[in-house]
Amino acid sequence: MSRLKYHGNAVQELAQGYDDVLIKEPEKYQGQWNQLVFKNNHKLYLEIGIGKGDFIIENAKKYHDINFIGIEVFSIALIKAAKKYQQLTIANKPDNLKLIQFDANDLLTIFNQGEIDQIYLNFSDPWPKTRHEKRRLSFVTFLTIYHQILKANGQIHLKTDNDQFFAYSINSFLKCGWKLIKKTTNLVASVDNQNNIETEYEKKFKQLGENINYVVFQKQSF
Repeated sequence: MSRLKYHGNAVQELAQGYDDVLIKEPEKYQGQWNQLVFKNNHKLYLEIGIGKGDFIIENAKKYHDINFIGIEVFSIALIKAAKKYQQLTIANKPDNLKLIQFDANDLLTIFNQGEIDQIYLNFSDPWPKTRHEKRRLSFVTFLTIYHQILKANGQIHLKTDNDQFFAYSINSFLKCGWKLIKKTTNLVASVDNQNNIETEYEKKFKQLGENINYVVFQKQSF
């Protein structure tokens, strides 16, 4: 059974629209994203769980020499992100961005080992109940997948407002042998905030005065 989440007429809307940014058969490009899709040899960055797309769209607009792929399991969020991209003027519409409706459990079916340079996990669902631990994007099975698709010394950048999820994630990464590069429990007051691009959730939480946790881990050999 598919783990993708559809809402209303989303299947038809995704099938018929957004051809300039949406990849509908990602398995076809496994190991060849730069050659067949982006047609260059730039670095390849992946955001898992793009929400409404603010973060990845702004990154693609700012960093033209990096290729960005965003995956989102929920159709309604992906459609909002695709519409946001379509509404950009031609001059501001980045050609280094592709979006996919996809489940992170299956990343090994669309990426080869060592194909990704960097991964973003922004405000992932914390799944606070213990019985749902395996669904957390920082659970050991996901970290094993990330380790396979990342290049040597590839990094994962994680942001969250949830202190429990933050602590759990750090512990999970360290147990799996990842190298801690940087960490802060107050991104807004940190030096890393100077070049920070905010997500929709991040803007909301910042307005509420809540702290944003941020950590970077680097791939190491297990």
